[in-house]
Amino acid sequence: LLDAADTWYGSGIALLTSGSACIKVMNEIGYDAMTLHWEFNLGQRVLLERIKEARFPVICQNLRDEFGDRVLRPSIVRDFGDIRVGVIGQGYQFSLLTTELPTQEANPGWRMGYDEDGLREEIARLRQREGVQVVVVVSHMGYEAERVIAERVKGIDVIVGGHTHDILWRPDRVGSTLIVQAGSHGKLLGELDLEIRGGAVDGYRYRLLPVLADRVEPSAKVDAVIKEVYAPHASRLAEVVGETKSVLYRRSLFGGSTDAVMARAYRELAGSDIGCCPGWRFGTTILPGPIRVEDVYDAMKPTPTPLYTASLSGRQLRETMEDIIDNVFAADPLLRLGGELSRCAGVRTYFKKDAPRGRRVTRALVGERPLG
Repeated sequence: LLDAADTWYGSGIALLTSGSACIKVMNEIGYDAMTLHWEFNLGQRVLLERIKEARFPVICQNLRDEFGDRVLRPSIVRDFGDIRVGVIGQGYQFSLLTTELPTQEANPGWRMGYDEDGLREEIARLRQREGVQVVVVVSHMGYEAERVIAERVKGIDVIVGGHTHDILWRPDRVGSTLIVQAGSHGKLLGELDLEIRGGAVDGYRYRLLPVLADRVEPSAKVDAVIKEVYAPHASRLAEVVGETKSVLYRRSLFGGSTDAVMARAYRELAGSDIGCCPGWRFGTTILPGPIRVEDVYDAMKPTPTPLYTASLSGRQLRETMEDIIDNVFAADPLLRLGGELSRCAGVRTYFKKDAPRGRRVTRALVGERPLG
């Protein structure tokens, strides 16, 4: 059972317990391994404490210290009968650039990247020294980047992907590598069975299992842990703070209804011409009815960043829009920082996504005023 990150950070209960509640539940479920991304927002000291609390390995081959040494285990090996499987962790390559606090404050001395050479070396070590027949990479690179890495780095049998939180109903195949993803928020459980013949993958069976509360009988032990970690925070999280008459959702390339509410709220609170919020790829959906404190936390991915304002010229705003668009539509998937287009209230931007970098925006209006 593998987890591709974004698990200890980004929800109400994770925020109020600095991720410890999530680890207790995962310990009880019995995870085999996970890698990292938003967990770096906990900061170096807390993150290392949480890793010690986990009764499963946290693996990340591309996290290095200032001396170039790996901070965490790069991989694990598991035996299934006479089949030996190696699992390598590949954290989000830009994690330390996208934390809410500067890296020198939150995670001093650490650095990350794709580290393709390190990945190749770890694959070779597992196959040659550990005798593994199957190599799985649990990854937070994102679907398009995973496709590129699968083509460039040989010897990977399976990539269990994350970051883009795609729902792949069928595995994607790049050469001999299978790529699978199962969305986010525990909505789906991915199950992949591999057929091994002659020391190599010869076939597979794959399915995504919807996790529906009214159809899945909860484990008594796991349910007890969930109730225990929620108990000190239950009243606060259950407080009703609003109501919605329509579905509020986040996952959409150009912005969902939750984003529209947030961007307008930021604009109103700041008294600014424009209000913007990041284009997160995850955040829970809120159904029509009461909105609780927990719903707000879970939908917004709570962070320590305050709401701030800045004065920008028309040219600066246009350049910012170009950067945002390039972050999503860069021709090279390995240069995309992740996320979807930032959501803004008060500005309309027209662009050609396939145009060259810096020349995509064709027209932009703040209110009815064109940008220079």
